[in-house]
Amino acid sequence: MNSEYTVARGGNINTGIEVMSESFTENLYGGDRTDDEPKEGLVIRGLRVDHGSFLLEDVDLTVPQGTVMGLVGRNGAGKTTIIKSIAGRNVYRGNIMVDGYTEKKNRVKYYSKLGVCFDELMYNDEIKVNDFADIYIKVFPKFDEYFFNKYLDIFRVNRRARLSKLSFGMKKKFQITAVMSLMPTVLVLDEPTSGVDPADRSQIVDMVQDFMKDGDRTVLFSTHVTSDLDRIADYVTMIDGGKIIFSESKDFLQEKYRMVRSGHGTLDPTDQRLIGAKIDAFGVEALTDSRMLWNTPGVTAVIPTIEQVMLSFTQEREGR
Repeated sequence: MNSEYTVARGGNINTGIEVMSESFTENLYGGDRTDDEPKEGLVIRGLRVDHGSFLLEDVDLTVPQGTVMGLVGRNGAGKTTIIKSIAGRNVYRGNIMVDGYTEKKNRVKYYSKLGVCFDELMYNDEIKVNDFADIYIKVFPKFDEYFFNKYLDIFRVNRRARLSKLSFGMKKKFQITAVMSLMPTVLVLDEPTSGVDPADRSQIVDMVQDFMKDGDRTVLFSTHVTSDLDRIADYVTMIDGGKIIFSESKDFLQEKYRMVRSGHGTLDPTDQRLIGAKIDAFGVEALTDSRMLWNTPGVTAVIPTIEQVMLSFTQEREGR
């Protein structure tokens, strides 16, 4: 049964990290999960958040253990609202489970498994970069110092600088590195590649792949830079207007749909089999799952990118 309750922000108060030390959880509470249950990294059921001017309604998501789900949608669609709910920053109805544990039944275990990196800086910006490793080694048993130092070097972060002296892009790269170095079982990233240059974006995606190597970790990756997801996503969920539009495996989407294009007079833009049809000087372009249209003479059909799928559904919702 869904119930409404207030969840408090988890994590280390001084740094704002949404992760709790595993050492604090040993023998403290019984768990929600049993060993014979399917391994689901992140499960959301019936999530509802009402901010008055914005309503997130009936959100269901399942991210299997060992996979990456991309969360896409326009600004204001509800991506950050979902992430804040996972992190305990919203009042909500519904249930959220992290590695088999719910915040309601086992708050400490829930947060010990979770790492969240928000778009804004989560740290005291007067702390020096070098100080973080010393703090984390003492507090977080799973902190991976090698991983931390490796990516600080790759991103060329000045270790002697205070966070306040770093550029926005450098702060962001530091923050992502710090959260991943805690090696949470479930990692949630809110727009991790926005505001960084293309080379660093590619390195952040490489870092996510490195983080996933052991096969037991789960990532929810919110972004509007959908080309990043073409490289790493196993699943893609689109949200618009506070509602889930689709949540499927990337392979399924690229098997089910094609982007079709034709000159004027071949494809009818009002055809209900077309999704988000657009008319330009050269003809008609749209997304479709109709194999009959794929094979129509005069029609070119190609496998869509995630961005093309998202934009087509957005265009369809806005009206042709």
